[in-house]
Amino acid sequence: MNTATKQLEKKQKKKHKNQHEKKHEKKTIINFLLVDEDIEWMEDFHSKFDIQKEEVIKGKKIGLSLLKLNTDPNISITEDGIIKNPGEACLSLLQSDLGIYCQGVLLDWELQSKLEKKELIRAIKKLRPELPIYILTQYCNGYEIVEGVSDLIDDYFSKLTAEADMKGMIHRLISHFNTRRKSPFWEAYRDYIVDSKDAWHTPGHFSGRSFMISDYINDFYYFFGKNTFAGDLSISVDNLGSLLDGTGHIKEAQRKAAHTFGAKHTFFVTNGSSTSNKIIIQTLLRKGDEVLVDRNCHKSVHYGIIQNGAVPVYLESEYDKELGIFAPPRFEDIQREIESGRHQFKLLILTGCTYDGILSDIRSIVSLAHQHEIKVFIDEAWFAYAGFHPAYNRFSAVYAGADYVTHSSHKVLSSFSQASMIHVNDPAFDEDFFREIFYIYTSTSPQYQMIASLDVASTQMLMEGFRLVQQARHYADQFRTKVKESLDYFRLVEEEGFRQAFPHLENEKVGYDPLKVLIDFSKTGMSRDEILGEIKSKAMLEIEKSTHSTFLVLFTIGTSDQKAVRLFKVLKEIESKPHKTPRPLNHSLVDIPSEIKLTDGLTPSEVFYGKRKRVSIEDAVSKVSAGLVVPYPPGIPLLVPAQEITQAHIDYLKSLVKKEVEVHGLFDSRELYVKL
Repeated sequence: MNTATKQLEKKQKKKHKNQHEKKHEKKTIINFLLVDEDIEWMEDFHSKFDIQKEEVIKGKKIGLSLLKLNTDPNISITEDGIIKNPGEACLSLLQSDLGIYCQGVLLDWELQSKLEKKELIRAIKKLRPELPIYILTQYCNGYEIVEGVSDLIDDYFSKLTAEADMKGMIHRLISHFNTRRKSPFWEAYRDYIVDSKDAWHTPGHFSGRSFMISDYINDFYYFFGKNTFAGDLSISVDNLGSLLDGTGHIKEAQRKAAHTFGAKHTFFVTNGSSTSNKIIIQTLLRKGDEVLVDRNCHKSVHYGIIQNGAVPVYLESEYDKELGIFAPPRFEDIQREIESGRHQFKLLILTGCTYDGILSDIRSIVSLAHQHEIKVFIDEAWFAYAGFHPAYNRFSAVYAGADYVTHSSHKVLSSFSQASMIHVNDPAFDEDFFREIFYIYTSTSPQYQMIASLDVASTQMLMEGFRLVQQARHYADQFRTKVKESLDYFRLVEEEGFRQAFPHLENEKVGYDPLKVLIDFSKTGMSRDEILGEIKSKAMLEIEKSTHSTFLVLFTIGTSDQKAVRLFKVLKEIESKPHKTPRPLNHSLVDIPSEIKLTDGLTPSEVFYGKRKRVSIEDAVSKVSAGLVVPYPPGIPLLVPAQEITQAHIDYLKSLVKKEVEVHGLFDSRELYVKL
């Protein structure tokens, strides 16, 4: 191929790429918040900015604007045009709807604020960690500023230079914005697919051709489309990098994700947080090591402990049989176990946010554990957005200093199913050993679309996480308000309801996630199947989780107001129907035993891998469970290996079978495995 032909082909590929991007382009709104106490100066600076920006963004799909501090109508201003308490006003605006599109703060270094400069900058970072901070100064030299806050600021501008060369400053701001918005792996992956290279490597369908030419399964190809199959690549594509070794563009994407989520290291996992949890447990624990674990942890945690032969001590937690939900463990129980001196714990494992939205005081727990040289691992599967909204920041496990945190990115972020992240802050992190465990659990042929979805999910949260979470909270608040105002037979379980169910929460520094809407339908007199059947048939909506008296609705960053309205419409219709007499509060409800106590001298691992036999649930009383018995969802074990089976367990299992609840570890709805 001659040089001219090569250049023509390259030009055509570039044109194709540009057309593809243009087709999916959307106007990007970028606001920078200007923080100064002098309104006259801000107005003048703003006018110059507005005039000069037009030349910079001409032809680009960008909506660029400078948001002045005095935009907020609630701020106090003196008679001579000076803003009182500009630091506090800045923090207030960044939490409001006015600040949702903010992509950076232009902060006057000479600001006269009650909050000292470093204190204000740290407060901004604590409130909105993802926001860049750019310093404007009238007098100070850059060296002095950088000496003081280099790790907290992103750039520095002299006011005089900025006003004289406004376009130069705008170009620099937009350039930094464009760098931040990049998704390193996704962009390289997309470009590779667009190039349409011939593949002489796996997978064997060769970009979907084997599907496309088939007389029997070509509908599969046309349903999913060309790019789905072209993007199903092999690890043989070296330039994209290796997930196993963390190289190339995958390495870049993981580094960016670590910065975005506030961790020292982040790893992408393509088999869900069930695998992420096991990777961490296998990395940190050895056979015989003692681990303090929440009995309500997901079954993957319990399986991880079984696999490596660790010795668990289970934290008891309360169960409310009226609602069918668990509370997180008490802080005093965690403290008592750690300080008792009976155990040499290597690790503490907790769930950071319960399925139903109760948030534990992770900071206090991490502090306590670290004082006793115990590592902390938090399963934060349902709370991956914790670090992106001021209402949640203090409950974020990453920001609380937990050593290891897992996020089920696919559950609440913009990622494909099975996409998960492991975040590491452990100062003694053994990355070499971690990677060997990672090799054990990770396929040598990972799904590239899943990796790309983790990359773009990270970028999205960095660039618009606050706005999206704020919007989801707004939709959830609207829905909650309408339910309380208009419905009598459906009761929202909120803070007060949780405290009534679990009185000990009154004295704990817990929080509640309003995006997890728990609805008690017991007053309708309808069964769970009747309620869910009505919702499914009339609104074509699927419910996340349900019990005999409640169902859970998840509001996420992908929730639309119309979906919430549809659900409300169905509930309103159910309200208008004649109702049965509400069931008595104790309508044959069975308490679930909240304590997991192992049989003396036995560990889950040795019983699980030992000799076992299958027996009917009626014959299992007083025997030792040899398997994990788990109602699903939410995947919290009723029985673990080495636990003695009581009549209370059997009564509860029978009640689940009667209600046709899925129970993992129960076979043919009537048998389970016990130690021989």
